[in-house]
Amino acid sequence: MPNRTHFSSFGLVAAYLRLKMGSAWLLFSIAATTLNSSSVIYINRTKNAGNNMITNNQPLKQLLGWLITGTKGGKTRAQIIKSVKSSPQNANQLATQLKVDYKTIRHHLTILEKHKLVVPVGAHYSTVYFLSQPMEENYSMFEDITSKMDDAKKRASRITQRIA
Repeated sequence: MPNRTHFSSFGLVAAYLRLKMGSAWLLFSIAATTLNSSSVIYINRTKNAGNNMITNNQPLKQLLGWLITGTKGGKTRAQIIKSVKSSPQNANQLATQLKVDYKTIRHHLTILEKHKLVVPVGAHYSTVYFLSQPMEENYSMFEDITSKMDDAKKRASRITQRIA
């Protein structure tokens, strides 16, 4: 995983780095922010990233299919993934941008984080979310799934219009 650095509008610099240590991959997230002329730096080491990272595309495709098309909140999770892809954001920014309740966004971010699709950087309210490396590498697969979902919705709409 190459080093990732992102800048946001509120003075936060964040990066994540995956390092090989022996046979295990370690995932570090680093965030630095300046508040009132004082700097704060967060460095977090996540759990052993080597055992939890998705290495085969088939499980990722099944996971995305289930999380996006197979569950009730799939549309919201897809919107979150698209928003985080365009620019890393915190939960409040996502809630404002997507016009969805903050607690709903937090719920979906927890699910996406649990399944290693997003990576949190920072602590508490300053946590900014980035796409994980496997998600970035397979973003075209996500686009295929969401486009099929949109196509199915259009077909269903045409069928209901014919019936009515």
